Amino acid sequence: MAIGVISDIHGSLQRFIKAYDFLKDTEFILCAGDVLYHGPRNPLPEGYDPAGLAKYLKSIKQKIYIARGNCDAEVDETFLGIPFFSPFFLTEYRGKKLMVVHDFEKLKENYLELADIVIHGHSHVWQIEKFSNCILLNPGSPSLPKGFEPVPTIAIIDRDIKIIDIVTGNVVKTVGDLRKE
Repeated sequence: MAIGVISDIHGSLQRFIKAYDFLKDTEFILCAGDVLYHGPRNPLPEGYDPAGLAKYLKSIKQKIYIARGNCDAEVDETFLGIPFFSPFFLTEYRGKKLMVVHDFEKLKENYLELADIVIHGHSHVWQIEKFSNCILLNPGSPSLPKGFEPVPTIAIIDRDIKIIDIVTGNVVKTVGDLRKE
C-alpha cells in the first residue's frame, strides 16, 4: 500500500478535499507542515476554512503525521488532536527511512544521513531530486502553489514517487523504482 504526502495546505478545506481524492487509499499521510493557517505573507487560499479543515482532518481514516511548519501554532496541535513533530518526523516505509521536515533550509546537513527520502515543504514548489545520499521530495502545495508553473500538487510514495496535479489528475513527475535504490 502507498503513503500520501502533502504540505502547505494553509487552511483550504476545498483544496484538501480535492487532494484527499488521491490520498484516501493510502496507508497513512505525511504532512510537511503549514496545515490550518495561511500566514501573513500568503493570500487567503481558495476555500479557506481552517475550522472546517480541522474537522475534516479529524474524520479521515488514515493516521496523519505532521512536521510543524512556520505557520503552525501549538493551539493548532491541541485543536486537531494530532501531534506536530518538530523539527522533524522519522518513519520507515518498505525498508526506506523517511524524514519529514517543513523547511529544508533549516535542517542540519548531518541529519540527511538519517534518511533515504527527505520530505519537505515551505517553498510551495514541487521537487524530486537526488541530494547527497538521499532523495529530496517536496510535494508542493495543493492550496497556494508557487514556482515557474504553479500547479496544485501532492505526492504518492509507492514503489516509485509520483507528484500529482490535483486538478487534472496528471502525474507531473515520477522517480523510478524505489526497490532498486
